Amino acid sequence: MSIVLRAWPRIEEFWFDEAIPQRGVDVAWLCQRLAIPEITQPSAKYTLVVDLTLSDEQLLANMQSETRYEIRRAQNKDALEFWAPTAPDPSSLAAFYDLFAQFAADKGLSPVRMEYLGAAARAGVLRLGRMLHEGEVVVWHSYLLIGSRVRLLHSASLFRGQAPARRSLIGRANRLLHWLEMQHFRGAGATLYDFGGWYAGHDDEDLLRINRFKEGFGGTVRQEAQGVRALTLLGRAYLWARPLRAWLGRVPTGLNQRIKI
Repeated sequence: MSIVLRAWPRIEEFWFDEAIPQRGVDVAWLCQRLAIPEITQPSAKYTLVVDLTLSDEQLLANMQSETRYEIRRAQNKDALEFWAPTAPDPSSLAAFYDLFAQFAADKGLSPVRMEYLGAAARAGVLRLGRMLHEGEVVVWHSYLLIGSRVRLLHSASLFRGQAPARRSLIGRANRLLHWLEMQHFRGAGATLYDFGGWYAGHDDEDLLRINRFKEGFGGTVRQEAQGVRALTLLGRAYLWARPLRAWLGRVPTGLNQRIKI
C-alpha cells in the first residue's frame, strides 16, 4: 500500500518491493528495495532485520545476554503495561506527536511531520505501540506495517531530568516493548521485523550506540536501495525544479524529514 505524499503533482511512497502502478503517479519515492534498476545511482540504505519466522526460544537465543536479561527483568519486576501496536485514532496520534516533540527537543532532532503520519494513517499502514509505567507512557514506537514486513519509524522516550533508576527502567521498557511488539506483529502475519536503519559509519558515537542497542536483539544487517523516479513529464518537471525550491526553502521534505531512532 503506497503512501500519498502529495496530491498534485501526485507523489507516492512505495516501500520494499511494492509494485509501482503504470499510471496515476507522477513521482515515486522508492524506499528500501532490493534493487532499483531504473535508477542509475540509487542511495544505499542499511538496516537491521530480525526473522520473525523463528520461535520465541530461537529469537531469545539469538539476542545478546544483556538484552535477554533486561527483557526478563522488565517483565518480572517493573510492573509495565504493554499497549500493542494498533492503527492510531486522532487522540493517540496527537499524544505520540506531543511526546516525540519533547523527545526531539531534548535530542536536538527535527520534530516528526504530522502530515506524514496522517498520510501513513490514511494509507492504513501506520501502527503505534507504547509501554506504560504507573499509568504514564514511558516509551512510544511508531511503525509501518506493509505486507509481511514491519518497519520501525520512531522510538521516543523522555530521559532528561530523570533519576538514574528511572532512566534504567525506561531503557528496560524500551527493550521489552520491542520484544512484545515482535511477538505481536508475528501473530498478525509479519515475517520480518525491521529496526529502521543501521549506521554504516565509524565516527558518530550516538549512532554507534544505537547500533549496539539494535544488535542486542540479534538479526542481520541488510543493504538495500532507495531513490526517486519520475513517471510522467509532470514528475520530471517537478524533480528538475526541486533544487530551486530547496534553495527557496519551500520544498516538501517527505521521506527526508522522518527521524529513525
